[in-house]
Order: sequence, then C-alpha cells, then structure tokens
Amino acid sequence: QVAAGQLDIGFGQLSSMAAAVTNGIPVTSIMGLVQAGDNGLMVPADSGWKKPQDLKGKRIAVAAGAASTTFFDAFLKAGGTSRSDFNIINVDTTALTSTYASGATDAALTTVAWQKPQVDSIRPSHPIFFSDVGLLIPGYGLIVRKDAVSQKSDILKRFVEVQQKTWVYIFAGHQQEGIDAILAERPGMRLDGNMMLAQLKGFMPLFETPATKGKPMGWQAESDWQNTVRIMQEVGMAKQAINPAELYTNTFISDQISRAQ
Repeated sequence: QVAAGQLDIGFGQLSSMAAAVTNGIPVTSIMGLVQAGDNGLMVPADSGWKKPQDLKGKRIAVAAGAASTTFFDAFLKAGGTSRSDFNIINVDTTALTSTYASGATDAALTTVAWQKPQVDSIRPSHPIFFSDVGLLIPGYGLIVRKDAVSQKSDILKRFVEVQQKTWVYIFAGHQQEGIDAILAERPGMRLDGNMMLAQLKGFMPLFETPATKGKPMGWQAESDWQNTVRIMQEVGMAKQAINPAELYTNTFISDQISRAQ
C-alpha cells in the first residue's frame, strides 16, 4: 500500500520491507523502533530451554508466510541446528497461539513480545530470540516510498519528531499513560489494557541494539543493516549484495531528542 501511494507512512516489520526492496519495491525505512527484532521461539517457562539445540526432537509450530518464518533457517543455523533436528508443525497464522497454548506443540515460532502475554495465563512462557544466537533482524519501524523522502520531507520530519518525543516519554516511566491513551481512542474495540501493557513492556528492551546504544530514538545503524543484508543473502532472499543505504535513512531523526530525556 505504501509503495502504491495508497498510504504515506506504513508501520510494519522492517525485515519484510527489506525483502520487498530486493524485489524492486521502492520503499525505505525512516525510523527504526523494535530494532533488535521480536522474532524467536516461544517456549514453556519451566522447560529450561535457552537455545535451539535444547529443543532437538521437539515439536515447533511454524506459520507459513509470517515474518518470523522468513529467517527461520538462518536462526536455526546460527544456533547450530537445522529443520531436520525438529518436528516442524505447519499451522495457519490464526491458529498459532491456540496450537501452542493447548500444548499441541513444544514451541512456537512467532513475534514473541506480542504473543507471549496472550498465552502466559494458560502456558507461562519465555522467549529464545533470534538475537540470542547473534541474528539481529530488525522488527517494527516506519516505512515510506523512497521518493517521499525528498517530496514530503517537511511533514515526514515533523511526524518522526513527534514519534521520537512520544517514545522517549513512554520510556520515561509513562507506559500506562500510553496504553490509557490507546484505550481512550478506541473505546468500542474492547481491548485488554493489561495485556497491551505486558506487550509494550516486552517490546521495550528490543528497541535498542549494541550499535544504536546511546543514539537518538529511532536512529538506525548501518552495521545492523549490513548484518541483515548478509543474512538475506545466506537464506537466498537477495541474489546479490544490496547497499544498506537502499534500506534506510536517518534524515528525519532529530539528534536533539535523546533516549534519556
């Protein structure tokens, strides 16, 4: 929708955006949020499993087409395993939560920070993130058409600045206020504020990578994108090297808005 000009700004998985760029889609990231990535395995809290090798022979629920699935093989390889070491159960995306929560599988490949609070009351769990095996794949961020970077620079600059200030404010101990604001804007959706707060707290530690530590909120590191490009080549998503500059820009990130504010 962003590439077609139907939307000016998109909020989505930057790993999926990167895959789109390799296929000639003219989009780019203007702000990185969940930069350490939220993809990984959700496993029972009492399992003692901390790395992919601990799950050899176990059943893993995998949803075809999900962003997590795209880099699943790279994750297993980085963890010293492969698909043949597990019993892979392919499920529909809508059935992933119930399949895992019911105990039909031992683990689930998912966006853990979002899904973990949905199952904890039934099956307390903990994550094994892609980043735990050194696989830094970006999660959510803001996406625009590449030509918008120059054509709509003024409004994008102002929009990103508001986003920076908002997230810095939330990180400064105002998580509940952020959730309350969402609930007030959507009174008819019957959202679960407690679950949303748990999801937010799950995402917050993932906003920063070693390369972005100390940088302004939303700033993206070239080294992180170089790592993503390398992994994309390894899994066959990119036939040739992609210049990281094609995937992101820090043009609209204000250096005056630090994470510590």
